[in-house]
Formats: sequence, structure tokens, C-alpha cells
Amino acid sequence: AKTSQSESGLGDISAGLKYGIGTIRGWDGGALISFDLPTGDADKSLGKGLNVRPTMLASRQYGNWPVDVNLGYSLTGEYKVNRVKINPGDVITYGVSGGYNWNRWTFLTEVRGETFGTEKQAGQKINGSGGTRIDWTPGVRYQWKSLKAKAGVNVSLGEESSRLYDWQAFVGLSVVGKFSFRME
Repeated sequence: AKTSQSESGLGDISAGLKYGIGTIRGWDGGALISFDLPTGDADKSLGKGLNVRPTMLASRQYGNWPVDVNLGYSLTGEYKVNRVKINPGDVITYGVSGGYNWNRWTFLTEVRGETFGTEKQAGQKINGSGGTRIDWTPGVRYQWKSLKAKAGVNVSLGEESSRLYDWQAFVGLSVVGKFSFRME
């Protein structure tokens, strides 16, 4: 996807289910399975097809300061852009976030990365298409009972050739418990 074009609209919807595993040395562990549902228009660079992302999570609270880390793997599906089959290859994902809790609000900053292999278009490998993407996300989260609402802006950093976008706004909603559900 080229970042020089400007498109707007609904992108792929992401939904996931998280399970709390337990606590080890003050860190709460969890497992997350997420799905990107192909609701965005790939021809407008707003969608990337069906993807499945298993992820391991760890969280810890230092007073009012939450810290989260994650490591995952994204099994990416093929999709079409202008009738050309795209296979982006599988992706290793990782991230760290921190924030500050104030009453029901949490002010967040996150850094997430993806390392991906060589893309194929119409069955042919695209030289130089593998690489790394890094996003920085400032945001805010509000919790009321078992509901969490989150909003922010993903800002793409690094080489422009590896970016899917320069920036994108997002909103999300989670239901929190032993099993948690979220949509973005």
C-alpha cells in the first residue's frame, strides 16, 4: 500500500478473546486470540483480508503506572487488490505500552512492531517487500465497571516503504473479566 494516496472509510474490524492465565512474580499473564475480519476495501488500502493472531501478554502495575508487553504471530490470509492476489506472508508482532491511571481514565502510550517476510503478488515474490513496521500510539482509555472504551491515533514510524499508513485514528471497546472480548 502506498502512503502517498489518501483514502478514508471503514477498515478491517479486529475482534479478540483474551484469557487470564495467572500471576508470576507480580506479572499477570494472558493469552489473546485476535481476528481481523475483512470489512475494509483492499483496493483503497483499507483492508488486508482475514488474519488470525495468537498473542502472549504480560501486565504489571507500579502504583498508578501500568506496563504491558506482548509477543505474537500473525497468520495472514490472502486478499485481492484490483483483482491481483496478494499474499503478505506471516508476521511476528511485539509491543510495549505504559500509561498513567487517574480515576477511571488511563492515559496511554504504546509502541508496537511487526517483522514480516517477503510478499507475493500473483504468485511472484516481490523483492524488498519484507521488513519491519513500527507504530507509536498515544491514546486514552476509560473504564466503567467491566467495560473499557479506548481511543487513540496510530502513527507509523520508520521507512515509508514499510508503512501501511502515515497515521490512523481508532476506537475500541472491551468487556473485561476472566475472559475478555474486544473490538477495534
